[in-house]
Amino acid sequence: MTDTRGPWNQHGGLTLIPLRGYEKSAERLKAAIEAQSQRDDSLSTPVDIARPTFGTYANGEPDIQLDKKHVGGHDCVILTSGPGTIQMISDLMWTLAFVAARRASRVMVVTGYFPLGRSDKDEGHLRLTTPPMLVGMMKAVATLPSGTPVLDRIVCADPHSPQITMAGGSGFVTPIILSRRLLSPIVTEAQALNPRICLAFPDDGAAKRFESAILRISQDLGIEIPMVYGIKRRDIRTGKSQLIAMYGDLEALPGSVVIMLDDEIATGGSVIDMGRMLKDTYRAHTVWAGVTHGVFAGSAVERFMAEDSPVQRLITMDTIGAHNRPELVPMLERGLLQTHSWEPDLARVIYHHHWNENIREVR
Repeated sequence: MTDTRGPWNQHGGLTLIPLRGYEKSAERLKAAIEAQSQRDDSLSTPVDIARPTFGTYANGEPDIQLDKKHVGGHDCVILTSGPGTIQMISDLMWTLAFVAARRASRVMVVTGYFPLGRSDKDEGHLRLTTPPMLVGMMKAVATLPSGTPVLDRIVCADPHSPQITMAGGSGFVTPIILSRRLLSPIVTEAQALNPRICLAFPDDGAAKRFESAILRISQDLGIEIPMVYGIKRRDIRTGKSQLIAMYGDLEALPGSVVIMLDDEIATGGSVIDMGRMLKDTYRAHTVWAGVTHGVFAGSAVERFMAEDSPVQRLITMDTIGAHNRPELVPMLERGLLQTHSWEPDLARVIYHHHWNENIREVR
């Protein structure tokens, strides 16, 4: 008699648990992971999806529901992303508590944009650094009734600061670096439009995030890509920085497609200011902005949609689902905003994590 069972996994079957807005992402990841497993017959990996529901009782208290089916004894992956709003963090904490109470075998949290990741300023008499607190809270609630912790790892994309990856101890928070996946198609498309291209960074920190990606892309295309960098001055009264000039390959800017690069766009003010300087002062022909995380907070959409906006195109990864956000529809419909998926990378990470393989080699 032929044994048709798949390989044994000490953590049980693989289950994806999407939080609000990530239900379709879970379905796509399920298909990608199962396709990955079919290419490796020895590691057949069927994927289940468990969907928590979030409601409220008549008195306003939360009503959370999650069945034990596909959770108890399973290797569970919770899918979410920042920004870390009160609702997002509440949903995450309740789900972690429910998954632990349902006796999950192991839990990994995937958050494309790490919640509270911008809270990396020096601590003061009113504020504290929050990423370590958040990781501590997640560990505390993801504990079995016996006291055994089940939260094994947190995966995030392009974290803003080293404090995030250090928050949970060695290897606990694992970053997925997306700079090459973001930049490669942008450079290819820009070259097709205009052979004169230039990369622009608001500061040296942003440039450092893209160093390895630029080196690899330059080698692949056999070109040297000119680069310029922002010079900022900080107002000691307000603590805010202002871009005052650029340095680097300035002679490459006139008539070029200039691609501004950073890890995220928040309100868009700094990107707009830099784009205006590149056009007005340095005579760039076209200005694009490429970032991993499209936060688009506050009046960002209005700024980029304005007739006098110097930015003709915004390219982001989908670490914060753009198609789940009605406020971004005008930019998507105009073609101003384009998103690239990080789900192919994420599917491989989840698959290899499930089989206890080194995800640092595949990320």
